[in-house]
Amino acid sequence: MKNSLQYLALVTGVGYYLWCKQFVSDNQSLSRFSQRSIHFVEVRQMKLLVKVIEAEYSDTAQIAIVDMTWDFLATARIMVNEAELMSHELKSPVSLRVDNNTGEYFMIRLQDLPSLIQAEGQIADWDEFNHVVVEDESWSRNWEKIELGSRCTVVDQTGIYFKGTDSTGVDYVTAALAGADLASIKLPEYVHAVGAAAE
Repeated sequence: MKNSLQYLALVTGVGYYLWCKQFVSDNQSLSRFSQRSIHFVEVRQMKLLVKVIEAEYSDTAQIAIVDMTWDFLATARIMVNEAELMSHELKSPVSLRVDNNTGEYFMIRLQDLPSLIQAEGQIADWDEFNHVVVEDESWSRNWEKIELGSRCTVVDQTGIYFKGTDSTGVDYVTAALAGADLASIKLPEYVHAVGAAAE
């Protein structure tokens, strides 16, 4: 019972923390916008491409694309680390699901696979592919989008992964990014800066 209450407290606390963080961020952004003049500069968006490993058409290469920002990366690292610690303390698996509609899912054109694999840089073929972070990816403009009714982020002791469900109840689940994967991701400094603000 004690372990169950500890886990419930963790899940409730993390969920509330994420909600408060987003609420404060939104309101601070609005406040800064109303008080300052913003000089916008061109910012390139980083994308996280993660392999879908569970889907209805498993013989077709599929991928989930998630916006990669400093906030996302920092939060993911903290949550995965906490899940690992909690799992060790409780001596049982733990899992936290966040219904945030994160990511878009696509079927990859076969002719684009070599370029995608080359972007990862350390593997030989699609079977070894897990994820890659790229700048301004353009492949998905030619890919068939998979329409999903709900999407969520899941964190457990294995890492962080993404899951979507279509209208028929079929799940699309990505490979997990472990703590080591998240630690190895390096983002340019400009990713979190959308412009230069001046009074």
